[in-house]
Amino acid sequence: MKSLSLLDSLIDDSNLINKFLTDQVYTLSENQLNWKPSPEKWSVLECLEHIILSGQYYIDQINTKLSGKIPGSDLLDMNFKPGLIGNYSVKAMKPGPSGEIGSKMKTFKRMEPGKSNLDQKQILSDFEKYQADLLSIIEKSRYFDLNKIKIRSSIGNLIRFKLGDALRFVVAHNQRHIQQSLNVMKSDGFPADS
Repeated sequence: MKSLSLLDSLIDDSNLINKFLTDQVYTLSENQLNWKPSPEKWSVLECLEHIILSGQYYIDQINTKLSGKIPGSDLLDMNFKPGLIGNYSVKAMKPGPSGEIGSKMKTFKRMEPGKSNLDQKQILSDFEKYQADLLSIIEKSRYFDLNKIKIRSSIGNLIRFKLGDALRFVVAHNQRHIQQSLNVMKSDGFPADS
């Protein structure tokens, strides 16, 4: 696949998440944002907080990697070849076509949401900033070789993603937890107040 086509699709996917935030999340009351289908499941607000906690790891690292290199003067529209581990990780993370969330994954303690009282306005503001930062990084990546720059996985130094795979993984992870938020909103017992 061509690098620029991949980046365009990641921007489109991220913009759909922004539309979800505007069209659906902003219409929810504090009670709805914090409601959980059961004590062990996450609320909509916790899903958003988790996206920020886990995605920021990649954004910070990519920013550091890209700022340490001089970008090409032209857009790089070369072929991007997904790595074996990167491709597997993206496929395992991404929700299915009808919204089903496939394989269950354990969340690292440092990325678990709800460790303190969640401030609705702060989480929503942080999520907007996170999405803006992600879109900025995707745009900046147009001038770099998505195959050559390596990004450490959040599970440790042994696994490294190509830049293109890291961006794909972050967006797939975001989609997974946005779908989880939608599932919360469709759950039996979800409060009707707005």
